[in-house]
Formats: sequence, structure tokens, C-alpha cells
Amino acid sequence: MRKLEVDIVKIMAETAKLNKETFWYPMALATGLVVAVGAVVKFIL
Repeated sequence: MRKLEVDIVKIMAETAKLNKETFWYPMALATGLVVAVGAVVKFIL
């Protein structure tokens, strides 16, 4: 029974980590894309 509780806690921690990653990776990608487009626009103008 104790092992089951430990496994549940581990799975919940992994889920929380994955939820953070699935939010931050696209956010970082979008930020990089905005910076890249800004650099290109500045270079052209």
C-alpha cells in the first residue's frame, strides 16, 4: 500500500513537470520567432 502511494506521488510530479514543459517550450519557440522576425524587419528597414 505504501509503495502505491509513493508511485502515485512520483507520477503526479512527472505530470506536473510535463505540463510545465508543454507550456514553456512553445512559449520559448514563439519568443524566438518574434525576435527573429524583428531582426529581419530591422535589417530590411
